[in-house]
Amino acid sequence: MIKSNIKLLVLSFLLLISLRPLQSAEMVDPIKVDWSFKGLTGTFDRASLQRGFQVYKEVCASCHSMQYLSYRNLGEPGGPEFSEQEVKAIAASFEIEDGPDSQGEMFTRPGKPSDKFKSPYPNVQAATAANGGAYPPDMSVLVKARKGGANYIYSVLVGYEDPPPGVTLDDGVYYNKYMAGNKIKMPNNLMDGLVEYADGTESTVDQMAKDVTTFLAWAAEPELEERHKTGVKVIIYLVLFVILIGCQFQDTIKTHGIIYLENRSKALSVNKSNKNDVIKIMGQPQIKSFDDDNMWIYAERVLSKGKFHKLGKNVLKENNVLALKFDKYGILIDKQFFDKSEINKISFSKKKTDNTIT
Repeated sequence: MIKSNIKLLVLSFLLLISLRPLQSAEMVDPIKVDWSFKGLTGTFDRASLQRGFQVYKEVCASCHSMQYLSYRNLGEPGGPEFSEQEVKAIAASFEIEDGPDSQGEMFTRPGKPSDKFKSPYPNVQAATAANGGAYPPDMSVLVKARKGGANYIYSVLVGYEDPPPGVTLDDGVYYNKYMAGNKIKMPNNLMDGLVEYADGTESTVDQMAKDVTTFLAWAAEPELEERHKTGVKVIIYLVLFVILIGCQFQDTIKTHGIIYLENRSKALSVNKSNKNDVIKIMGQPQIKSFDDDNMWIYAERVLSKGKFHKLGKNVLKENNVLALKFDKYGILIDKQFFDKSEINKISFSKKKTDNTIT
């Protein structure tokens, strides 16, 4: 029993030792950056986009392609928004292979705005062979393709460190605390002052990493700003629509008196219906004459939400009055219906009446 326990302790100790290198290779969560383009109303920083393109062109383009972008995209709204002349100059700075010509030969020419970004390698095999067996990925949609997006790309760019004690690296492999497995074949290509920004901004490693990440985020979603604008408009329209619909179709919220007064009154016939008939159809009168019980009054009052031009305020929808007069035998001899526009036509007797509502 004791020997078994000793063996168990030894195995546990060995297992713990074997797990330590694995724990040191765990990937650290990416740095969280407050990007200007995040959020419902986020937009790209134009200056940062232009600086980011400069970093890509001078540092990244020697290995990484951007096959889904054309030079003309650099001048479109929502992107770096270079001027037309600047876009033409940028495109012309690249030699593009074209053809065949009339002799069946391929030839090179200065780039045009309509050309796709020039790839540094003619094919995947050439790119892999030139980079020690590691294929440098296309950067067109790299931000969307990596978990963590812009935060991950930025973190990898600033995450190069000397390997901790006990970690050995093969030739051509570098330590990066934000990379899965902490090993990366891309060397650290950013160093302070590497790029001379056209706008005079100091080109620190952190600044270059943020700028090129911003540029890559735009490359992955060049329509992002337009989508944000459309989203905000849709939300505003939906809110207004809900408000207007609520104002227009809100159900009746308060009723007092005899509902459907006008329709019920049509069932009463002058010189035919008596008080008992009236009570069966209308119920007890709300007001009746005090002295002879021959004048009965029924009322209907309905409050409802207003139409959209009333902004949903409570309005008086119905304000109707039915006046009935009986002879001494209780036969209905007169019937008058007044809607809310005719209420002022009602004349009241100066005699004292019992206005108790039953």
